[in-house]
Amino acid sequence: MGQREIDLTDGSKLLKLYRLILTYTRDMLPGLTAQARREEPCAVIFDSLALWGRAVGKLLGVPPFSFYSIVAIDSVCSKGFLAYTSGFSADFLKYIGEVPGAWACRRYLKREYGLPDLDLLHVLMNKGDRNLIGYSRRFQPGGDKLGADYLFLGPMAAYRQGEENGEELPLMGTVIYISLGTIFNRDERLMDEVTRQLGGIRSTRW
Repeated sequence: MGQREIDLTDGSKLLKLYRLILTYTRDMLPGLTAQARREEPCAVIFDSLALWGRAVGKLLGVPPFSFYSIVAIDSVCSKGFLAYTSGFSADFLKYIGEVPGAWACRRYLKREYGLPDLDLLHVLMNKGDRNLIGYSRRFQPGGDKLGADYLFLGPMAAYRQGEENGEELPLMGTVIYISLGTIFNRDERLMDEVTRQLGGIRSTRW
């Protein structure tokens, strides 16, 4: 899978993302499993979107640990589900054509590898024996309801040393930096609302 095959905007197209993750898992799992068997890991740590990581852990029989850089959702009735999926609801059915391909990959993975939990929620939120979350519990909708298998680690860059090379921006007055990730990263309404609440004039650089 080459970098040019990955479109980061697919993260906002739930049904397409679902099919892509199942497809990537089907294609990569033989090679990943063979490599993991050679290296004999004692555990597997994978991104919460990486179904292939969860699959490798199951096939090798080693403890799986999931890392969440996005809001954690443990059920369709949770606050996290309602808070996160509201941003996707408008275009959900627009990609209904992805379903047949997703179901074909799902049947293959279940038949060939016996993988459980291949529904939409579990594929987009792959859980492990422990689920490591890179932010404070206060930022998680319904965080007080999540069990002991969810470990809130806090910010990951708190002890970063030195300066990074990057574009230097001329700073004039008060500067507010807002990081929106790779999915909802051009939300004009949010930017306008933040600026309005703070009583400033917006000059945005993406």
